[in-house]
Amino acid sequence: MKNRFFVQIAFIPLIFALSSCGAFGAYSLLFGEEDVESRYSSFTDKSCDALKPESLASLGLTKYSGILIADPHFGSSETRHEDTFYEWLKNYYDTADATKKPRFLVCLGDTADSGKKGQYEDFNSFAAKVKEIAKEKLSLSSTDEFPVYNVLGNHDLYDTDGWKHYKELIYPYTSTYFFTVGKFRFYTIDTGNGSLGEDQLKDFEKLLAADPSPKAVLTHYPIYAGGILVFAIHDTYERNRILTACAKHNVKQIFEGHQHTPNDYTDFGSFQEHIIGSFLYNRKCSIITLDESTNSITHTRLDY
Repeated sequence: MKNRFFVQIAFIPLIFALSSCGAFGAYSLLFGEEDVESRYSSFTDKSCDALKPESLASLGLTKYSGILIADPHFGSSETRHEDTFYEWLKNYYDTADATKKPRFLVCLGDTADSGKKGQYEDFNSFAAKVKEIAKEKLSLSSTDEFPVYNVLGNHDLYDTDGWKHYKELIYPYTSTYFFTVGKFRFYTIDTGNGSLGEDQLKDFEKLLAADPSPKAVLTHYPIYAGGILVFAIHDTYERNRILTACAKHNVKQIFEGHQHTPNDYTDFGSFQEHIIGSFLYNRKCSIITLDESTNSITHTRLDY
């Protein structure tokens, strides 16, 4: 027992040395985070009309794109770059061809730096500006949708009321859901505590097995992280079940945040894992393009 105590004491410096977004980030020790089992109830359908097959078909598109960001950490003391991103986005819309112009945005977690209400409100102001730019550049009407989806991250849970604020303020007001983009289906899983928990994992496996469509999976914690396991889901049994389900059931890509620095993809044969760099700390975003003619999803990481 004495030896175990000294091992735990010796481990404390490592905890504090890890990245602020790491699995055992020291900041999280200050809060009693909500557990995933208490958050999870079901996967809900959060598809929007603008991305349904008939809507994209009416535009003459069988190839279309979205934009991904990760780890914007609103509330961080780091110098922010939203104005630079807005100008970059305007220019991108002006120069990209029709199939590359984003029709939705997903934030892959750590929307907030410490789960405070004002940090979520700041993100919503950012999302409103992105929607304004997209609607102008895509010539959308005031009633047309440009959806901004979100994934729950570990920093979003750091405040005692982090989860409460998240589900009240951040669209689509849940952490486990799926949505349709043309003939593709996106599944968003809750890895805010570094685990799906057994109930969510079982339902995730069942949903994938019952759905023949080509798919993408969205998560904050990487599943494998290219082998850098300090950033990944640590339970090897859970990790292997997720990867097996993806391999068996037509998943084309997994998109992830958390690590901040972008990784080259990990190729699992039938699908790939991509870690998107931090929007705040690395000034990265990604364009994903869905091609109905090939049932493929391609990924391009960009600096802004």
